[in-house]
Amino acid sequence: MMSTASKMAEAPLEAGSPHELRVGLGMGVPETEADAAVASGDMGFLHSFTTGSAVDGPGIRLVAWTTGCGFRCRFCHNPDTWSLRNGIPVPLDSAVAELR
Repeated sequence: MMSTASKMAEAPLEAGSPHELRVGLGMGVPETEADAAVASGDMGFLHSFTTGSAVDGPGIRLVAWTTGCGFRCRFCHNPDTWSLRNGIPVPLDSAVAELR
């Protein structure tokens, strides 16, 4: 039987547009499954992948936006990445495949 987290890992990691608000992506994952996935290290919660190179120097970069940041910086540009609930549970091998 496939866990809720494994089923949700099928969700797309690319936003439909740069203006898409990606929140609540992991709402269907029970807290116990989320805790177990993070503790095992086999799964993490990704908000999205983006590419860019405009101001970072030569070449194209792929950024994996993770969720669950605990810093809570006052002027954070991505507060939607603070909560695991705003990320998609993604097995490590799927994240690596996406990066390739």
